[in-house]
Amino acid sequence: MSSIVGLGQSLDVMITAEGVENETQAAMLKEWGCDQVQGYYYRKPETDASEDTEADGKPLNRPLVA
Repeated sequence: MSSIVGLGQSLDVMITAEGVENETQAAMLKEWGCDQVQGYYYRKPETDASEDTEADGKPLNRPLVA
């Protein structure tokens, strides 16, 4: 993981780590220079009801895998 962060830094791009679940992971990513982190450690995902329903309020019939 640290090599991925290093690669991103060398390319001058913002690095976002996803799936951070505990303080140890967050600390390692900060130490490695990761710009942004997200995951259950910070907050559980929220659903936007407008994305899950059609205009009439009925659930969308989307496949689970595209």
